[in-house]
Amino acid sequence: MQMFFRFVNIENTLYDLSTSLLRMDRIYEMLRDCEIFTKTEEEDDAFEDIILEGRQMEELLKVNIRTITNLRDAYTIILSNNLNRIIKMFTSFTVILTIPVLIASFYGMNVQLPFQESPMAFFGIMTICLVFIVGMLWVFIKNDWI
Repeated sequence: MQMFFRFVNIENTLYDLSTSLLRMDRIYEMLRDCEIFTKTEEEDDAFEDIILEGRQMEELLKVNIRTITNLRDAYTIILSNNLNRIIKMFTSFTVILTIPVLIASFYGMNVQLPFQESPMAFFGIMTICLVFIVGMLWVFIKNDWI
């Protein structure tokens, strides 16, 4: 998770740098085209070189921003898939345990129920619950839901 935040910070820094370079490029172009003071041919060439290097730096920044964005998106997708797998597993176990809990809760009520007086009622209920759990597990594993 720490790597994700580092990517976001680096991306923000690169965006800030890109914005600054764009402004500097415009300023250099304005100075190059300015007719207030006279420039020698060397100074004019230096302005052209500065503008060219600034544009190359902007392109390099754009490539780096795209790369970091792609890495960040890939990391997000991986985290999302892992989270979905975990949620799927917990949901499956919740569904599997719902029926046995329902059966056990009926026999926990203070009303007359079948087999309530039998000394083997507890073991019978536990057996039924285990059969349901194993059956649901088998169905979920067979259908690749777990």
